[in-house]
Amino acid sequence: MIHVLNPLPPNRNQKPNLCAATCLQMILDRRGIEYGYSLENLAVTLGLYIDKKDKEMFGGELKKRNLPHGDARIGLLYDNFKEEKIPQIIKENFGLTIETKYPSEIGQRNVKEFLTENLKQGKDIMINYRLEPFNGRKGGHYVLTFAFNEENRDVYVTDPSPFIQEYWKQKLGIFLYGMKPIWKEDDNKKRERGFVVFSGPINKEPEDPSKIYEIIKNTRNYVPVDARIKIKNPAPVPFNFFPREISK
Repeated sequence: MIHVLNPLPPNRNQKPNLCAATCLQMILDRRGIEYGYSLENLAVTLGLYIDKKDKEMFGGELKKRNLPHGDARIGLLYDNFKEEKIPQIIKENFGLTIETKYPSEIGQRNVKEFLTENLKQGKDIMINYRLEPFNGRKGGHYVLTFAFNEENRDVYVTDPSPFIQEYWKQKLGIFLYGMKPIWKEDDNKKRERGFVVFSGPINKEPEDPSKIYEIIKNTRNYVPVDARIKIKNPAPVPFNFFPREISK
């Protein structure tokens, strides 16, 4: 059985280091929560910083909020959602509450039920994971879950990256592998990544189920874009390598 959100989140494209903010923007749009912000103003509301090397891609206040390349304060780390500041900003401005969960807290065998139950309740689930198992690149990314097939363990997501298809699916095991604390971060340390679950008001009417069915039917497996994996410092593993036991 496929558990799916209704209404579905629309797809929006991010700017550099704003994948988490763009996922939040999609959540607000899906829920019909008026925020009156552009993505850049939303990022300023969250108190985010951008990479100095990208500042010409931005305008207004956010352009001024730039830091040297490699600064840990750029973008949104998973740990930021576990702290008090970001959940408080989101609660006060948009009426949404946040719950964070590491796979190790849930238990590997219980993640299937975790996804199923949250989607049944109409909650939005952001996934924070490493890119290495997906496209061979170093770094982390956020995507927004909109459906889960509990039989074959396909996770359906909308991806804010402008370099990949808007909607795609991948096995739960691959996501869990990308969330393990086995990948070196910028500070050379290893950290587990996890889920961010959003709860709150939904002010939109449900969509036509046939429209949702067509999107589910036409959602294809994740395909990396060749131009984005030709990098000078390749990741420790090729994008299509992962242990056999987690490929389902």
